[in-house]
Amino acid sequence: MHDDHETLTLVQLTDVHLGPLPAFLPRHWNVKRLMGYVNFRSKRRDFHEAVLANAVTSDAREQGAGHIVVTGDLVNLGMPAEFQQALRWLETVGTPTDVTVIPGNHDVYTRLSSDPGIERWRAYMSARGEMDHVAGVAGPLATGFPFVRTIGRFALIGLNSAVYMPPGVAAGRLGSAQIDRFAEIATGLGAAGFTRIVLIHHPPLPGHGWRRGLRDAAAFEAALKGAGAEVVLHGHNHRQMMSWQETRTGPVAIIGAPSAGEGYYNLYRLRHAPGALPRIERLTRGVAGPGEPVRELERVEVRPGN
Repeated sequence: MHDDHETLTLVQLTDVHLGPLPAFLPRHWNVKRLMGYVNFRSKRRDFHEAVLANAVTSDAREQGAGHIVVTGDLVNLGMPAEFQQALRWLETVGTPTDVTVIPGNHDVYTRLSSDPGIERWRAYMSARGEMDHVAGVAGPLATGFPFVRTIGRFALIGLNSAVYMPPGVAAGRLGSAQIDRFAEIATGLGAAGFTRIVLIHHPPLPGHGWRRGLRDAAAFEAALKGAGAEVVLHGHNHRQMMSWQETRTGPVAIIGAPSAGEGYYNLYRLRHAPGALPRIERLTRGVAGPGEPVRELERVEVRPGN
């Protein structure tokens, strides 16, 4: 995967919900997983062997993806075998150098006693050593969240909004430590002249409800306004979404993508513009119906007001 110093072709896959579900062992059953299983059988039973997710991933490569980001919900019920299955799938998508992952609420679905869970994907969810070192951004970037990955003049900031919630609740939370660290990192990257691309699973602004929204969205919004960024990419709602947030460094495009598990993805062609909003073209590609090939469904220039 390759782009030049000033441009980036970025693919966003989100809400993959890889199937099929592995066999249940008795120790895996709890109320939340039972509710999730019923939901899977009613809404996602055709997510078999990741057929649609694999189709859009293959198409993304053909479109010249420079880097792929997966913005959460790789699994369904948080069973140990699902994390292993997801890691095998990620290895077919690309190497940890070329693919970046953040978790979603289904990836932190229930409490795990001994299984490492999302830690199986840590190579995809961390800075890549010296290649991601940024002068002027203090502190370690390689452990925990947020983490930073740089691609030319672009910087990916990976956040984790996935925390355990009770049955029937799909909300998220960042926590004050992560929000404060985000503000520090985003400010430093902006001062260093990077185009900042923030990755988060839940829609990051207030107004998405107690049950499914980001619980500390107001605090994150304040940090985003103060630090600035150029693009925020999220998933969670399985549909195309678009809004803008004014910040200290200018307007930020906040974009949500439809579900890769349902056969869709967004491709962004970004051009770095020092001190200004980057030029962004968004292409949505996917399947128009059962058995149909992946094709372009929409193409827009992302600019304030649209």
